[in-house]
Order: sequence, then structure tokens, then C-alpha cells
Amino acid sequence: MTPRSGLALVLLAVMVLLIAVSPSRADPPPRPADIDRILRRGTLIVALTEADAPPFHVVTDGVLSGVDIDLAKGLAQSLGVAVTFDRSARSYDEVVETVARGQADIAISKLSRTLVRARSVSFSPPYLTLRHGMAFNRVWLARQMRDHDMAEVIRGFDGRLGVVTKTSYVEYARRIFPRAEIVEFPRWADAVPALVKGEVAALYRDEFEIRRMINEQPELALHLKTAFLTDTQDHLCMVVNPRDTQLLQLAEIYIEDLNPKLTVETVLARLGKVAPKQGDTP
Repeated sequence: MTPRSGLALVLLAVMVLLIAVSPSRADPPPRPADIDRILRRGTLIVALTEADAPPFHVVTDGVLSGVDIDLAKGLAQSLGVAVTFDRSARSYDEVVETVARGQADIAISKLSRTLVRARSVSFSPPYLTLRHGMAFNRVWLARQMRDHDMAEVIRGFDGRLGVVTKTSYVEYARRIFPRAEIVEFPRWADAVPALVKGEVAALYRDEFEIRRMINEQPELALHLKTAFLTDTQDHLCMVVNPRDTQLLQLAEIYIEDLNPKLTVETVLARLGKVAPKQGDTP
């Protein structure tokens, strides 16, 4: 064997070895850890409040449905997995904590974006933006408006202000109405009778719930007057753990691509008769 033919045999052997150990096609890049976790499990775990919040999430005839449920199912479908709902949280703040602990992948539960909550979780862009709303006891308001207009009453509010405990409006009330005496109620159903009786001067909640209240109990208009603040907004967002950056990006794209977009009118329409708009106040 000549030196040249020997070298040719060596080169041929190397080429055969390279072909043998090389994959027939490139391996797929590794999936982000958060997406890989969900795909391996085969289901997206979504946190909700234990209590129903129609039309966002409510059980009717044994079936869970609503705006938030539709969003959750659509997001799970985009991942190609099933959806599982965790309803162990007894309050909105506890829903946020469920995600912060890693017990759920995401929360879609009529959750407001707040500074305090942003310390422990990440928020998607809003899928629905509401105005802040107030319902006033008419007797109390009539006394105040002898010397002030509605805008002045709101800006200088220093009465007893009712909010639902462990919701975003506790934080909002303390920041926006520093002179008010904040009164926390365990449930909205407890707060409304207290307002009618004059035990608090006003209630503070989002536009949707204020309008829903009047829609479902029109007789309350005899005792209450509502106003919606045009310079404050309540952004309802999905919530994820800060480590789940790829899931957050997926939620962002999903919300951006929603068509048609959600509005307070379309959400109220899912309840039936749409409540009339009442006084806007700067």
C-alpha cells in the first residue's frame, strides 16, 4: 500500500465515523423551563377565587363558565394542553399568593394590577380596563353638596369609605383618599346594606360592580347616587410567577390578539340587561 492510498483510507474512515455519530437532523432547541413544565404536565393550572364572580367565573348547572374561563381555555389551547382550575383561594389577594407560591401557573380571576401585588408577581397587559366607581348615600351626599360640587366632594372625601377586604380597593382607597376612614367589609353583600343605612358615606369599587349593583337592584337608586372617576383606572390582568417569563410573554401575545376586545359593555351584556351609565366625575 502506498502512503497516498493509506492516507485516503484514513480520511474515508474518519468521514464514515462522522456520519455515524452525527444526527440525521439538528436537535430541537431546549424549551423554556416554564413552558416545558406545563407541556410535560399536560395541563395549565389556573387560579380563581373560591367564590363565584359572574360573569367572570361562575358555576351554572354544575358547569364553570365566564369571561375568565374563556380566556383560560383559549390560553391553554394555544399551548396545546388541557386546563385545570384551582379554586382554593378565599380572596383575590389569596389568588395572587397561590401563583406567587408556585401552586398555579397563572391566575385569571378579575385581578386588578396594584403596586403591592407587583412586589411578588408579574402582570400581563390588561385584558379589560375599568374606571373606579363610588356609590354615595344620598342623605350624606345632599349635606355635602350644599357647599361643594360632586368633584370637590370626591377630591376632598373625608367620610367613612366602605371597601371589600382583601381586594385591590383597600390599597386604592388608602392611596387615593388619605383623609377617609376606611371601613372593610368581608363581602360586597354586607357593604351595600351598610351604605343604605348610612353606616358609611360611600362605597368604593370598580365600575363594573357599581353598575351591576344598580342593574340587579334598581330600587337602590332611591337611596344611592353613583359616580365614576375619569382620572383613575382599574386594569384587570393575568398574573404569573416572576420566574415564568415565557408564559408571561405568551399571555401578552394572547391578550394583544384578542378580537373583539373586551369592554365593560360587552361584559355587562353577559349578565343580561345592561345597567345605564351614571354621572362621570373628574
